Amino acid sequence: MSSELSTGEKRFVFDLEGCDPDFILWVKKTNKKDVVQDRLFVLTKYRIYSIKRNKVGGKKQVQRESHLYNLVEIRTDDIDRVVLKFTTFSIDMTGGNIGITIPKLLINAFHRISFTFSNEALPNLLILPPERTAPEVDEIDPGQSHGFFEVYRAQCNYYDTPVNQDLIDYLEETVSKGSRVFNLDDFAGIDRNSEGAVNLTPVLAALRHNTFFDTFVCHNKTRKEIPLLLADVFHHNRTLVRVDLSGIESDDGWVQLGDALKENQTNQLVSLNCSDNRVSDKGMNSLANAIRSFNRPFLEFIASNVDLQSKGASIFFRTLQSNYSSSGAIVHLDVSRNDLEKIGSESLHDWIILLNTSIPSPRKPLVHINLEETQLDTTKVTMALKQGQLESLEYINLSGNKFTPEAVANLCSIIAKCDSLAQIKLSKCSITGDQVNNILNACTSGIQVHDRTLDLSSNNLEQKGALSFAQTIKSSSNIAHLNLANNSFRKKGITFIVQALEENSTLQSIDLSSNFKSSSKAEPIVDHIARTVHHHVSIRKLVLAGSVSKGFYLGKELLPLVKSLVNDCKLVELDISGNNMGDDICRELFESLKKNTCLKTLHLDNNSLGLAGFQAMKRTFTTNRTLIDIPVPTADITKILNSNSKDKKQINDKIGEILADVQTCLSNNKNGIAYTDIPSTTKTTVAISSISTPNFRASTYHNSSSNNLGNSDDTYNRAASTHNLSYSSPSPSTYAPPPPLPDVYANHYQQPPPPPPQETYDYSQQHQQYDYSQQQQQQQQQYDYSQQHTDQQQYDYQAQDYQEGATTNDYDQQYQQQDYSQQQQYDDQQQQQQQYDDQQQHYDDQQQYEDENRMPPPPEY
Repeated sequence: MSSELSTGEKRFVFDLEGCDPDFILWVKKTNKKDVVQDRLFVLTKYRIYSIKRNKVGGKKQVQRESHLYNLVEIRTDDIDRVVLKFTTFSIDMTGGNIGITIPKLLINAFHRISFTFSNEALPNLLILPPERTAPEVDEIDPGQSHGFFEVYRAQCNYYDTPVNQDLIDYLEETVSKGSRVFNLDDFAGIDRNSEGAVNLTPVLAALRHNTFFDTFVCHNKTRKEIPLLLADVFHHNRTLVRVDLSGIESDDGWVQLGDALKENQTNQLVSLNCSDNRVSDKGMNSLANAIRSFNRPFLEFIASNVDLQSKGASIFFRTLQSNYSSSGAIVHLDVSRNDLEKIGSESLHDWIILLNTSIPSPRKPLVHINLEETQLDTTKVTMALKQGQLESLEYINLSGNKFTPEAVANLCSIIAKCDSLAQIKLSKCSITGDQVNNILNACTSGIQVHDRTLDLSSNNLEQKGALSFAQTIKSSSNIAHLNLANNSFRKKGITFIVQALEENSTLQSIDLSSNFKSSSKAEPIVDHIARTVHHHVSIRKLVLAGSVSKGFYLGKELLPLVKSLVNDCKLVELDISGNNMGDDICRELFESLKKNTCLKTLHLDNNSLGLAGFQAMKRTFTTNRTLIDIPVPTADITKILNSNSKDKKQINDKIGEILADVQTCLSNNKNGIAYTDIPSTTKTTVAISSISTPNFRASTYHNSSSNNLGNSDDTYNRAASTHNLSYSSPSPSTYAPPPPLPDVYANHYQQPPPPPPQETYDYSQQHQQYDYSQQQQQQQQQYDYSQQHTDQQQYDYQAQDYQEGATTNDYDQQYQQQDYSQQQQYDDQQQQQQQYDDQQQHYDDQQQYEDENRMPPPPEY
């Protein structure tokens, strides 16, 4: 039989993966009955094939096949023999110098797809006799991503899934900007239901040992498998410091994630956001055990709305108490919208108290705590915050929890002592007017804090409450932003507050939303508000939003405020959304804005704005040169389209043209470009989605500068107006990457280590010395290799011709020149083996089927 490849055989080898292999060589294989057989050894970029000599080109060609990741051992006792051990089978081969050639090829092939692996994760791959030296390993350029893309391609081959080139292009762009954030939110293929959806299994597998990306972000609800996949990543990863999985609504994998973090003590995770997932008590307990096991600080734990119950909360905080070297360093804690109740509050109390006794520094790490809507024992927890000496607090949110007089007193002590407490959220806390008075006094008499926000919305303070604290507002300092929305003040209560504002000189913004019932004849009060705000020395933002569905809106009674904008007012931002003004008042508004020279941001959605109102909006910019930000009135556009079913397309196109022109004008105002009344060349198409919310196909813009105080649940919900017409650059991102770690993190966080591109793994350290028995050595000496060496020379010649692209005619000439006696001798040997081959065929076919269909995960070393 010929020792060379025919044209059909070459085609078969090419068709294994649709490309030429990296290396091929005819070798000898000894089977279980010590019968020597011919095998074609084929090495591609990621896989190894062993093919029967007499079956090449037939139906059952591939005898053995496996991925390089399944290779666990390369054993060679002399230069003419090598044994490859995989996870499910072994290949014992002999041939001239293959004990030198094949190990070097395999070591370098494996190194190309594993050079970022830690030494602990690498298999004890190469086993040589003591007198042999390890082959040299080629240096590899890791690229900007520290080899992520090459490993990802290898993992795709392992899991038999196509490489997603769109993902590679997306991440390459991210990496080219110097970002280490692995953010899947902006990648189109992240949605499982989208065309070209990416398979995340090889993606996450490529992150196991990656040393570039330090942050992982995904909020897509169709990817509930991510926590479980990340658990596998954290069995190995040493670089990720932030993980944000909020909102994927997953209930699986959290226990495994905690177990993986606990097992891998070399992980560097310091920030975890698992909010809006069904983590449950078991998952939270597992994560707490992981934090307890760390011998380093853990800095940020965000677990809002994770189905944590009171008993689970108690266990969670008790677990954190057992290791303060880790949990005592937490800077940001958020367990809002969970049921802590009394038993959970007690454990939280004990954990906070221990902050004072366990941390010698007078300034404790905790700067942000969110306990909103947790059925909290406010007396106990505020006492702990008071005794914990948390002078570094910057943010505290206790909204949605009923306050007792003792809790208010404790909170006032906290406010008075903290020199950085800039955000105080006390919405829906059942606070009385007298208690508000005490809180305002605490802010005024306490340490000066820059740009402080105090949220007292939805406390049902009514007229009596307004009268109780109105006088305090006059002298209140140390408060920049005050939210008094939805407190049922009515006209009389608002009058008390506005009169107090006339003598205040420090407020920068105030929210009085949803305090007027419809048809309450509030025009005189609105006029009073307008005059007071316009002449105030520091107020630059007014929120007077309404809630049409709850009957709290002003409608035409906003006219005095609208007309006052024509004068030289000082407001920079105005929110009058949700007031059902109608086109007439809106036209008055935009006429006033033609002469306004201060206002930059205007919120006006849900005001029954029609086509006439949108046209008036456009006309504003014939003279207005300061307005630069208007959130798109999505609710009003939806109403227009739903109420005109016959002419929907025409109206849709008309609104689209107006929006495009307004968007251009806003951008021009920002850039100082003069207004030109040129018809739009690009239409913005508005379409009604399944939830009746318009989607604008042209670029829309986001406003990130406003400090929104009117965000209580009882005021008009402006969350629907997420698209802004603004001067800023288009921002298609739905997720802003996490900000840099704050200064307080600096002592604990270090940049991820650089990649190991120049490190040459010394496989000689992995060698195991072994000796064959004396009987095996004698058998080796007695074995006659002369015929094998003769055949091997022919096989080497054949392989060389194949790699040089020999033509069919070349092969035909070589066949004619072969020595007939050598061919006859070879055929006789093959005939002797044929009987055994036939008996083994059934077993081989079955084994081949199992090998091809088995898809185990890469071995854990």
